[in-house]
Amino acid sequence: TVKPPVQPTIPIDTAQVTAQLPKEESLAMPKTSDPMVVEKETIVETDQYIITFSNIGGAIKDIRLKNFKDQLSGDPLELVAIKNQTDYICNLSGSGIGANLSLSGYALTKTKDRVTYSIEIDGWEITKNYILHNNKYGIELQLFVKNISGTQKEFNYEIIGGSGMSEQTDQ
Repeated sequence: TVKPPVQPTIPIDTAQVTAQLPKEESLAMPKTSDPMVVEKETIVETDQYIITFSNIGGAIKDIRLKNFKDQLSGDPLELVAIKNQTDYICNLSGSGIGANLSLSGYALTKTKDRVTYSIEIDGWEITKNYILHNNKYGIELQLFVKNISGTQKEFNYEIIGGSGMSEQTDQ
């Protein structure tokens, strides 16, 4: 956010003020819609769905249901198709961290029934374990946030959810 200019107590020539300010483009805030890395998609298929993950935010961008067909094309029904990276399902945003988590690049590890995205950033280690079930529609997410900075600090977050998303926390 840009604060309104403070009224100076000493009269100043406007031409002098303009000459001292940096160029306008250098004052602009970075665009929040531009990812910080090149996007790499990972497509996983079960008996029930085809899901497209993205390394940007370590999140879900596309879900297609195999047992339901699009009436026009006959292809698997597209349940979710998100274009804006910050809106991907299971994307994080929060305070207590300087970086934009929803546009950061996460590292991928994949097994038969699990897709894991992880990142170390600003003294935090964040891991997202997506557990996939072959015979069910549900997708589970285990989210682990660990302070690796060596100093006590707070992390408040929000997670982008979809319809029917519920949260269970271990205290």
